[in-house]
Amino acid sequence: MKLISVRSTPLILIAFALTGPLCSLALAQPDTNPPDVAVFTNIVTKNRKVDKRTPEQIQQMDAQNGELAMLKLRRQLTWVGITDTATQNLIVDYRKAQFHPADLLRDGFEAVLVALQDKAIPDKAIPDEEFAVLLGEFQSRVGEEKARRAKSFRAIAEKIDLARNPRLDATLLVLGFVGDESLMVEGINGTVNALKSALVLADAGIADVLPREGGPALLAALAEVASRADLRDVMARRADESELLRKRLTLHGVNEKSLQDTILAYASGNRQAKEDLDAKYKGILVGLGRDLFSDAQLAGQLNEFRALIQEENDFREVAFNTLSQNLDFGKNPRLDALLMSLGITGNELALVSVNEPKLKTRQLKQDLAEISQNKETKVVKKD
Repeated sequence: MKLISVRSTPLILIAFALTGPLCSLALAQPDTNPPDVAVFTNIVTKNRKVDKRTPEQIQQMDAQNGELAMLKLRRQLTWVGITDTATQNLIVDYRKAQFHPADLLRDGFEAVLVALQDKAIPDKAIPDEEFAVLLGEFQSRVGEEKARRAKSFRAIAEKIDLARNPRLDATLLVLGFVGDESLMVEGINGTVNALKSALVLADAGIADVLPREGGPALLAALAEVASRADLRDVMARRADESELLRKRLTLHGVNEKSLQDTILAYASGNRQAKEDLDAKYKGILVGLGRDLFSDAQLAGQLNEFRALIQEENDFREVAFNTLSQNLDFGKNPRLDALLMSLGITGNELALVSVNEPKLKTRQLKQDLAEISQNKETKVVKKD
């Protein structure tokens, strides 16, 4: 089967888009100094609260939170029909192994953001050379963690024998239980949040918005929501996002229009690829939930999806290297960190989960409105 790339624009055109506006930048470096201390107040917590807990108290609280998270994970696994205890144990152990590395990455990420913020505070600012070392150490840890996760996934895939069980493989993938596809595919995070939200609502006795029998019926309900997401006006949203990104760059001191245009061109290409990957993901989720594929067809869909993700990863690496050279990140590590913190480059934001949404009752009702208002459809109809 020949894969159709999620990138419709040849790499050479992207490279031209990145280099074209930069011909004039070789002579004048942009001013990336923040214009005001207040500009960066939303990057990190406004008031840096001192944690007065002892190391033992912190460790105990982290352990309690970890156990609670694993109990919720087991409930989610059971709800979607993965009830085998041995399989659940393997998945729980796999997820547990991510806790400590993720905490270390989160600490490193916050240290970078704090140092980026402190550029606007003369008595706290560190030299660019020190900042570059701090950023480099964090990026090195990110690379190590990605390699560790890839190795860990290969191990659990072999233990569970996912190659011979495409339906289990697909279920674990679409709900983000194993693997790192969610770093590239935003739709997975949306489905995961819908499932988490439904559990919170059920525990609160607010609503019974998803089929209690779980399994295929639950996946079908989630697929129904995913399939409706295509009704939004994608082009208008793209325009809004581009304009918002330009404003954010300006607020953070990146004022030169040609530089902004280059960054927006890079972000636009990534956004288009994300939307294409999301569409492919939704096709798998809908096909799984509505039982549209045979095992062989489902395995083919999964293989193609993962191949496209790998292809996109390879493409982004080349595109990022081009961007890095043209913007001279080596001499401007703060611009490198700024674009990372805004989610324009890399996927560190997803990896450290610093933007994980807080679950609030009002938002939960909105998130699941499309399911709860249509419980009598054939997709979620109970026998």
